[in-house]
Amino acid sequence: VALTTTTGKDDVYWLTYWSCYSLLFIAMDCLENYIGVRGFYSLCLCATVYLFLPMFKGAEAVFRNVLVPLSGQYENMLLRDAQIVRQEMERKIPARMRANALSKAASLFATSATSTSKDASASSKVTSEAIPPASDVSSEAVSEASQKRSRLPKLFRKKTE
Repeated sequence: VALTTTTGKDDVYWLTYWSCYSLLFIAMDCLENYIGVRGFYSLCLCATVYLFLPMFKGAEAVFRNVLVPLSGQYENMLLRDAQIVRQEMERKIPARMRANALSKAASLFATSATSTSKDASASSKVTSEAIPPASDVSSEAVSEASQKRSRLPKLFRKKTE
């Protein structure tokens, strides 16, 4: 099914699942000889269900918290997540505001990186070369953002009352 779709999202989901399932299978194979606990296979079945059901996102949790640190690919995972965020921003932000929003996001990443680490100067240099810094923000965009902020507490009060 995953091979017949045009998006790669489900491909990543199932690849992550099978990677985590193989880890579970290896652990189960090693432990079944040493653990004579009643219900061991029921526990393995529950773990398998946790991995493949999308409502739990178990495969993603195991992948991010176990497999990525074991393989030393944490930086690559963060770069992939940043790329996904960029694609989501490009999809959701109107075209006329996209360049300004992306440059603000890039400057935010560069600013937070330089404030947390001295080694980030090289990465901020690369970021600033790839995406130009944010230009002046229009007063229209500022007023629109402040109106959204001022409406937020009203909406929150309506839900809680």
